[in-house]
Amino acid sequence: MKKTALHEAVLSLGHDAEYMSDEMINIFKESMISEVPLIQDRIATLEGTFGERNSEKYSDPVDIAQQQSDQNDTLFEISKCRKRITSISSALQVIKLGDYGYCADCGEEIGIGRMSTDATHTRDAECASRLEIKNANKFNKRAADRKSVV
Repeated sequence: MKKTALHEAVLSLGHDAEYMSDEMINIFKESMISEVPLIQDRIATLEGTFGERNSEKYSDPVDIAQQQSDQNDTLFEISKCRKRITSISSALQVIKLGDYGYCADCGEEIGIGRMSTDATHTRDAECASRLEIKNANKFNKRAADRKSVV
């Protein structure tokens, strides 16, 4: 597993550190809080780029298609950034509730390694996989239902 700066900071507490001790939670909390202004800056940059690109007018269909594709990419990136901020806000709320680091589904420890890769995780690997499979099955069923209607 690739060790991130966050993972290194948590490991610096020592192997005998209590899982989700106040000190450990503060490391995760500070990491998330420091990420928000960077994301907000990224959103501002993307919105500025979007505005600049949107003001350009093209007559060639290929250029128009490229502009629309670029705009869609920019909007998608802005959406991802906003979702990340929402995830961070939710994780900070879970810290306040005292449930941080524990799976929202089964209550088991999520684990230092998993939390270090993304401090906003709310499920352990097993429950996250189960949810992913469940959602994929729903998607596949809906796709199959649409095909049978046509």
